[in-house]
Amino acid sequence: MKGDNSESSFCIRKLTKTEIPEAHSLAWKVFCEYESPDYSAEGTESFRKTLHDPVYLSGLDYYGTFDGSKLVALCTIRTEKRHICFMFVDGSYHRRGLGSCLIRHVLNEYKGEAVTLNSSPYGLPFYKAVGFVATDEEKTVDGIRFTPMKYIPKSEGEKMPLVKISVRDSWTSERIKELNKVVHEGLVSALKIEDRDFFHRVYKFSKEDFVFPDFKSENFMIIELHLFPDRTDEQKEAVYREICQNVGKLGVAPADIFIQIIEQPDINWGIGGKARK
Repeated sequence: MKGDNSESSFCIRKLTKTEIPEAHSLAWKVFCEYESPDYSAEGTESFRKTLHDPVYLSGLDYYGTFDGSKLVALCTIRTEKRHICFMFVDGSYHRRGLGSCLIRHVLNEYKGEAVTLNSSPYGLPFYKAVGFVATDEEKTVDGIRFTPMKYIPKSEGEKMPLVKISVRDSWTSERIKELNKVVHEGLVSALKIEDRDFFHRVYKFSKEDFVFPDFKSENFMIIELHLFPDRTDEQKEAVYREICQNVGKLGVAPADIFIQIIEQPDINWGIGGKARK
């Protein structure tokens, strides 16, 4: 699955308007096979009506997983409320990771935002496995049984970057304190981390131990940012821009600021005795 799964024959993308009827057919087929048995006749009829209710269907974004040209999984989200309305995978494609890849793709479209849904009894284990938590007890409305759930993004604390700054030993302690402050402010602005996520190490080197070209000034520095692998290119560009502007307030020229972002997979981050997930 491009960008999400090792099975390259699968592709996730937004559906076109002409593909929406096919999506509704898939939803009805999977619902009848796997979810309807948990519902009363009233609940099944309520769901059928939903698939033909233009008011309910308006404002939905449709995402699908395709096996070639065949739609095999569907996820819709009400963009204004960040609420997932439909999530279905063709039964012949179950237990292949398609559902997980698709819903994570949609969650990634709303990175950093809370997303809600109402889970059927059948879907409850799946949603728990991908990170949703129940926010209330099971309810029944118009025969539809559901458990309200919410996906809360990884805490801002888990987004903290580890910062390493290398400078010449001509930098005084007071100036380094200011340097740490402005670099951190740039990260808060660009990555939306919490102010408390302050993990900095500053290394001061002699001229002999920190060698760089003569056309660089005594202010030259290397800022290494160790990040989790989930930042966008736009966020990285913002990091370069914000830090450069902020450090410039200390009289450092942009040409003397070298920033390197180092990303490691989750398994390479041990937090609290466990790998980040």
